[in-house]
Amino acid sequence: MKSISNCLVCGKEYIQKHKNHKYCSIDCKRKANPQVKPISVPCTNCGGEATFTRYNYERKKNSDKTIGFFCSKKCEGEYRTKIAQETRICEWCKQPFTCRQSDDLRFCSINCQHEWQKTIHTGKKHPSYKHDIPGELREKVCPVCGKTFRVKPSHFDKRVTCSKECINFSFTEPRKTIYSILEECGVSYIPEKRIRNYYVDAFLKETNLIIEANGDFWHTHPLLENDKRIRGWEKNVLHEAKRNKYLTNKGYKILYIWESDIKESRELCYKLIKHFIDNSGNIANYNSFNYHMENSVLLLNNNTIKSEIEKVII
Repeated sequence: MKSISNCLVCGKEYIQKHKNHKYCSIDCKRKANPQVKPISVPCTNCGGEATFTRYNYERKKNSDKTIGFFCSKKCEGEYRTKIAQETRICEWCKQPFTCRQSDDLRFCSINCQHEWQKTIHTGKKHPSYKHDIPGELREKVCPVCGKTFRVKPSHFDKRVTCSKECINFSFTEPRKTIYSILEECGVSYIPEKRIRNYYVDAFLKETNLIIEANGDFWHTHPLLENDKRIRGWEKNVLHEAKRNKYLTNKGYKILYIWESDIKESRELCYKLIKHFIDNSGNIANYNSFNYHMENSVLLLNNNTIKSEIEKVII
């Protein structure tokens, strides 16, 4: 049983672990038994004095596991770390680095390993490269930017674009028509431009104008019957109304080209977009369904109608 006792030499209280445990430390035990002289040897790590009883000295000396004599646990730990490590030369940057002998390291950092892999384990040099797959199944052309990029054969059917930026682009037929008209007009534009939390189909940076290609079904054409509208169209219209208000408050002019007008009359869309650009966005109406062509002349309808976005009060 453990109990509190007083050291027979210094009188200090200590926890007595057994009946023959009469001293608080090894120093007090040596003072009480001067005939038992400790053996002093130099510390293997720091060179200081390390003292042992004759029994412990002989036991350590004759043991195959003994790596040296140490004055403290700290010195022993430091020495074990020293002998377990070695210095190697990085195969990429040729700089020395320290690691454990048991580690199978060839590079001083993960960055050096990545740089080495870029030159050694890429393309046909990679050990997993399948040489039986032809090159035409490894390269694709991005439909957004036109850039040729490499793709894994297993991802050939899944991967469409070259980057995350191009993923945000969705070139529908109405948008393609709008972009081709802008190119015919010789106007530079940014497709799918992000403005704060919103994306716009075509942004004309020089004039601060925006052109949107609206689908009749998704954006709810005002002449579309209620039973043919998308479920929850009110929510979509509210979102578009908030978006329209934010952009107009920031000073942007927005022209809405509707899908039905794009399909029925490309000439009308061309004339309206050119009219919108030439007048710096200051036109009578911003919805294409309120215009018509007469003898190749763009005219505003006598009876204009409001879009569902315009009917929303925010």
